[in-house]
Amino acid sequence: MTDLTFGLIGPLDIWCAGRPVVVPAARQRNLLAALLLRANQPVTKRRLCAAVWGEHVTECAEDTLRSYVMRLRRALGPGIAGRLSAEPAGYLLRIDQDDEFDLLRLQASIKQGKAAARAGDWDASMRAFHACLDLWRGEPLCDVPSEYLRLSFIPMLTELRAQVWEGLYAAARELGRTDELLVPLQRLSEDDPASERFSVLFMSALAGSNRRLDALTEYRRLRTTLIRGYGVEPGSSARELHGELLRDEPGAEGHPHQPQLVTGAAAGLIPRQLPRGASMFVGRDREVRELVGYLAAAPDDGDTPPVLAITGFPGIGKSELAIAVAHRVAGHYPDGQLYADLRGTAAKPAAPGRILAQFLRALGMDGRAIARDPAEQAGQFRSLLAARRVLLVLDNARDADQVRPLLPGSRSCGVLITGRQGLPQLREARLTVLGGLSESEASDLLRSLAGAQRFAGEPAAACRVLAACDGLPLAIYTVGARMAARPAWSFGHLARLLADERLRLDELGYGRASVRASLEFAYRDVRRANARAGDVFRLLGRQGCATVTAAQAAALLGWPAGDTDATLEVLADANLLVSPAPGRYLLPTLARLFAAECAN
Repeated sequence: MTDLTFGLIGPLDIWCAGRPVVVPAARQRNLLAALLLRANQPVTKRRLCAAVWGEHVTECAEDTLRSYVMRLRRALGPGIAGRLSAEPAGYLLRIDQDDEFDLLRLQASIKQGKAAARAGDWDASMRAFHACLDLWRGEPLCDVPSEYLRLSFIPMLTELRAQVWEGLYAAARELGRTDELLVPLQRLSEDDPASERFSVLFMSALAGSNRRLDALTEYRRLRTTLIRGYGVEPGSSARELHGELLRDEPGAEGHPHQPQLVTGAAAGLIPRQLPRGASMFVGRDREVRELVGYLAAAPDDGDTPPVLAITGFPGIGKSELAIAVAHRVAGHYPDGQLYADLRGTAAKPAAPGRILAQFLRALGMDGRAIARDPAEQAGQFRSLLAARRVLLVLDNARDADQVRPLLPGSRSCGVLITGRQGLPQLREARLTVLGGLSESEASDLLRSLAGAQRFAGEPAAACRVLAACDGLPLAIYTVGARMAARPAWSFGHLARLLADERLRLDELGYGRASVRASLEFAYRDVRRANARAGDVFRLLGRQGCATVTAAQAAALLGWPAGDTDATLEVLADANLLVSPAPGRYLLPTLARLFAAECAN
């Protein structure tokens, strides 16, 4: 092993001359991870900006990126900084040998394992694939908050991991040692219950160990998971293996097939698609009581279903509230609960036609009978629900137009919708606008995450941490999760990290949760729909405004009062501003800090 190593297959991990190297700032970790993922290749400034600030940032100044590179060099120290060089096309991080970077070691070991298998050296193949497994240290990129990097790295690593286990199984089968893999393959199947590749491997290993009935049980578990969660049947590889197991054919012990999902009927099955509720959900008693009461009430006269929409500031906890309410009222909807993430914050939100087809399959309709035209699909959907009591949860909606085709026509059904913007235009819906948590609710959430004893030991410092979070559940979750993961940290230390407003958003990120990322999505959508609204948001950040009136904003911009008021309302509709009174607007603390970043 060399004196310098980098690791991404788990938390970002750097060692130099036997000592760990810490990169404390989230954006610097984003930058380093982006350079590592293209090690020994120049990475363009545009790609680095996307990794650091988000994919849709177009105003990333080269001076700002240059300053981040300088800070990263300082954090890495003299023993590593020389590896990071400026190139005409961008920046390059040099890795001198595969042993210095766990991803390169992984790819090299996979090649060795496959080469040994082709040569018939199954012992060497098994050793190589076991070496691959030793490289996993936990959730990859768990402390690198860049969604841009995760979207490219995690699928690639998932594929590599599947290749490792398939290669390991092939070697174990040739050596007659599949029994050794039963426990880890069972754990993989439990950790990722919808993965056909791992389930097929587990079934094959069970069959190879003369446990055919257990293999059939695993197939039933996989099929139930896929139908209930996604409304689809297992793919061809799982179904073929299942058929071989039923016939007790020797092929059941052969090579597992590559999985390929195909749709199928789910006739007679009641869909139960609600995601698992958040174990740390606290507070929101008034909202829960009102929403549950409305959805649980007995159907009354009328033709339209109860439709509830939840909106609010990015990270305010809309989805968590909706799912908590849905679980509480599920018993009032005995014919099933349907759930869909409408991907409203993605560059390409889910098409209503795709969601309708998914729901129709989950309700038992044969895929061949589903109409191709979305309008016809909507008619089929309403017809199926006409005599049923089904609850729909439409999470993360982009706007009212995306939602309307998905609404049932029967009063017997209920609908819960969440979205950051656009839902006030859904006239069919009763709107709930979420605000920040109260002081007691915020304290309860942080206490449940970080531990009651630690909270009680430093109440003043814990209150300073909560003040920096400004009542935002996502922010409280990130600091609570960091405290839980860092037993040696004190609330005083965390409060000092959060005290500098210029760096606060760097600290309010943990794993995939990031306050900055949620604000970036909202800001991107506003700018795309209304460039002037983006200009006003940046202006407020440049001025450091916590509150502003329409008249004050008009004076700053030199715009007519009517135009300014309309533009401020666009920001309010996007929940980046709060309007406590007509003509008066409040910029929440974390939004103000983000606006200041956008202005730089």
